Amino acid sequence: MSSSDRVAFVIVLRGAAGSRAQQSTLDAEAISERLAQPDAGFEIIELDATDDLAGQIDDHLAARGATTTEVLLYVSGQAISADGELMLQLDPSQPDTADAVADVIEAITERELRGDGASTLLVLELRHESDDPLVLAELADQARKAARAAQAPVEVIVGVRPFDETEARAGTCSPLTRAMLTHFDETDPSEGLYASELVEVAFDTARGMGRAGAMAHASVPESFTLIVAEESSARGPQTETEPETASTTSSEPPPSQPSEPPPVAAAEAEAQRAPVESTPPAESAPPSTMPSGDGPPTQPQSVAPASPSIPPPKPSTPPPTTKVVVAEADQLAAAGQSEEAIAKLRRALGLVGSSLGAAEADLERARIHVRIGDAMLRLGRGREAIASFEKALSLGPEVAGADRALRTLLTLYLGEGDRRGVSSVEERIVARLDARAAAEGGSSSKELVQELVTFGRAWMVELDDPLRARERLEHARALAPDNREVVRLLMQLAERDRRDEDVFTLRRTLAELDPDARSRAAALSEIGRELLKKSQEDEALHVFEAALDADPTSLEPLEILSRILGERQEWAELESAYRRMLERAVVLDSADATSPAPELRLGLEHELHKRLGLLLVQHFEDPEGALSSLDAASAARPTERGVRRAAAEIAHRLGHADVAERHLSALVALDPRDTEAYRLLFDVFVRTENIERAVDVGAVLSKLGVANDRERILVSAHDEELSAPKAVLDPADWAVLRAPLAPGVDSVAPELVAGVFHAAGDALVRAFTHLASRAGRLPPLDESLRVDAAASTVSAVRSLTWASRMLGLEPPQIYLEDASQETMTAVLRDEPTTVVGSSALRGRSIEELRFLSGYHLAGHVVEHRIVRLAPNIDDLAACFLAAVVVAVPDTPVPERIRSLVELIVPSFAAFLEPERESALEEAVMAFDAAGGRADLVAFQKAVDRAGVRAGWLLCRKLGFASDAAASITVGPMTADERESELFAFSVSQAGVDLRGKIY
Repeated sequence: MSSSDRVAFVIVLRGAAGSRAQQSTLDAEAISERLAQPDAGFEIIELDATDDLAGQIDDHLAARGATTTEVLLYVSGQAISADGELMLQLDPSQPDTADAVADVIEAITERELRGDGASTLLVLELRHESDDPLVLAELADQARKAARAAQAPVEVIVGVRPFDETEARAGTCSPLTRAMLTHFDETDPSEGLYASELVEVAFDTARGMGRAGAMAHASVPESFTLIVAEESSARGPQTETEPETASTTSSEPPPSQPSEPPPVAAAEAEAQRAPVESTPPAESAPPSTMPSGDGPPTQPQSVAPASPSIPPPKPSTPPPTTKVVVAEADQLAAAGQSEEAIAKLRRALGLVGSSLGAAEADLERARIHVRIGDAMLRLGRGREAIASFEKALSLGPEVAGADRALRTLLTLYLGEGDRRGVSSVEERIVARLDARAAAEGGSSSKELVQELVTFGRAWMVELDDPLRARERLEHARALAPDNREVVRLLMQLAERDRRDEDVFTLRRTLAELDPDARSRAAALSEIGRELLKKSQEDEALHVFEAALDADPTSLEPLEILSRILGERQEWAELESAYRRMLERAVVLDSADATSPAPELRLGLEHELHKRLGLLLVQHFEDPEGALSSLDAASAARPTERGVRRAAAEIAHRLGHADVAERHLSALVALDPRDTEAYRLLFDVFVRTENIERAVDVGAVLSKLGVANDRERILVSAHDEELSAPKAVLDPADWAVLRAPLAPGVDSVAPELVAGVFHAAGDALVRAFTHLASRAGRLPPLDESLRVDAAASTVSAVRSLTWASRMLGLEPPQIYLEDASQETMTAVLRDEPTTVVGSSALRGRSIEELRFLSGYHLAGHVVEHRIVRLAPNIDDLAACFLAAVVVAVPDTPVPERIRSLVELIVPSFAAFLEPERESALEEAVMAFDAAGGRADLVAFQKAVDRAGVRAGWLLCRKLGFASDAAASITVGPMTADERESELFAFSVSQAGVDLRGKIY
């Protein structure tokens, strides 16, 4: 049978670290070597443990066709169980992946690939984290079950045991594998070997070698042939096809019960064993009448007595073979008898046969010397171990385990402090890696760099030889210039040798290699500052540019770069630097996860545009370009007052009134008491002949007490009777009255809250009123004090009636209560109700009453009513959430107001008109889509802001409006805040537009 018919798949994990992976590799190499020998005749195919096993097997068998009749799979590695199925976890670098044994068996036994009559054997040398015998036995049984479920007969030999760190570090094969190798070598080639014959002996031997575990054999009628007999025989495999056996070492194996051969067969058996008997039989046995083959024996025929003859000479006992002695040594080593093992191995060296070729004999001796070295290590005899490993590597540089031997030698030489030995081993390791890469057609640089770094670190720390360490690390750097660890170690060496220039250069390289952009920028900035201390400004500028490239949002290097170029008056270079940074800022505006937060990017754009604008106006006499840059800076950060002031001044000088007005209006909105901004705005309106607006600005300056003669004269000249109103406010105008003027302030969120309150309508006020009434907290009203608004001649009442018409509202029910010290107060009732107090009944001008009426009636707008009637923030929050809960019942409610919400919801749901339900749902959905966060304090201020602005629209004279606003003692805004709001709105475009609509 040719080797093309017999294939052994062996799982190999190359380059893996750790004792477990090393022992699996050792097992695989030993089995591969043995199965490839002529008596076994297998073609060895290595499978990659990091790839899908079933897929690899399928590919190999498909490529070979149906000629592969005998397939053996050998696995040494980790086993796990998943959902009752045995899995092979072979790649330690991928602990979450595993190969199912059932999938592997299916790939091997596929008939389309191998044809009928093919035989299969799986040998599984498995390890598991548990040492529980029941767990191990279950894993072994799962292997048998996988074999039974296969589409064709599959024989399985499996051993499962707990992992033994001591055994793995000893550098020996696993117990079952060692036992199998021993039995292979003890087999007579003329008789051959079947898997079923191997099982019992191997299991017994393995129990004696390893820790407690479980072993099992899934048999088949025709056992797998491991060694093909040299002479054909009709002998069949001795396989029990009844129940397969599985055992753990805690129980004794069942005794074998071979049938007793007939006397003649026994005599023939004795004659066949003669070469190993110490004494031959006295006389030869009669001729056998046994037929050849495995048929039943027949009775012997009678024969004549043999004539006396001289007994044959005593046969000589042949010396044991090398393999037998090495196997015995392995058993002694596994039993901890290292001295005895060394003696056996030295005897084995003398038995290496002359029949082998010189190269093969050297390789066999090399294997033995490796074993001797391992034994010496276990005895702590380092120098002798070194000698053995060196001898092994000199005889067979490619001997199995050569890589391990080299690393062991390196460790030993390091322990001895033998620098020459360390250097020699390192050079051999490097040469092996280069040769391996050349053979595989790839590059070994990554693995080689790792080795060189390890070598360099050892020369630095353990051998204290900086020159040799630098040599190794420079070699690594030549292969991997971007390896930060290599550069870091080289920098440490430079610091140690006080090579300051090299230290500085390596620090810069290390900083440039930092993968974190901000950390890289910080390190480069520090290097740049050190360069400045050394007066190396040009080099420092390059470093600061690199820092800005790494993190454009870092303003420190930009500040330093600007200062240096400014001091050197290199304005063109500074302008180019700013423009390059602006180009980078545009790139930052991407969806890339590494991009900075929007506020950082906008901050960078603001700073760059500001600096560029100031540079252009101060050093390039380019006001148009400067204005463009300052405009962009303001857009990036609208609340920056200094930039807006500079932009307004430039725009005013250039005659761009609209641009100047825009920036100045933003300035007074940000600071309603900025007298310089008002004065410049006054000049802009006068220059453009917008006298009405100039008067408005002059009125603010007069109220602030800083108006000059020109401003006072203009205001006095236009202090005339105002025109009568021609229109009223629309409901949509209230959103304008609520909106903040200052740039950068959120105006959307308050409007979403307003939408919910508007949709809830008066039903929410009625529900809150009903709750207050039940609780006895409804403010009392004296019905005798109620007046007929249409017929009353009281100025405050007439002002309320007129103001209601101008604001597009229904007049409230009005009560005159002289005992009240307030001006006008909204009272909690189902319908809008107002109590006018003594402060509004006497001593007020018509302009003041108009302001107070407008401020008060703003609270009767549908979406504003609940804010004025429930000024306590928890009450207001409960009302808002009650409206939301009615629309979206599963809305979470804070515990502190849960009970209040639960009291309001039923009444509100009952009062809510059916036609308003859909509007409420839409408003709540819009609120939720925008983030679902309600700033009710901000909405309270928005309602108060709307009242102040409505009062000014009706009063139209800033002085009267300011005096009246000062008399308001309740509300979320202070007196100063209300006055500031009056100043800013009276000069704003929004205020002018609404005033022009009404008058």
